[in-house]
Amino acid sequence: MADNGVSTTNLNAATIVDDILGNYGGSSVRLPIARLIEQVKGQVGPTYATLAQLNADLNWNAGAVAGVFGDGTAANNGIYLKSGLYGAGSWTRIGELGADIGKSLAD
Repeated sequence: MADNGVSTTNLNAATIVDDILGNYGGSSVRLPIARLIEQVKGQVGPTYATLAQLNADLNWNAGAVAGVFGDGTAANNGIYLKSGLYGAGSWTRIGELGADIGKSLAD
């Protein structure tokens, strides 16, 4: 295979960037950092004290991650993943809240 260009392992390190490189549909693409931030923010869902409050809020896209931190039923506290369309679907518990995260959310 021919050596074309600079390998990414040989690029200079930086503390800030304007764009990042990624893959989309089998092609290499350039993604502006501002757009990356918007995509990430769109996946960060709400935090609620109770599972009932979370289940009442389905206005999130599929893939959003949420937290329940103060439910009276301890097994309901945790991290949830949204499935389904915006305004519909459901939340599924996918893991535990770390002790530090749960305490921070409750404060």
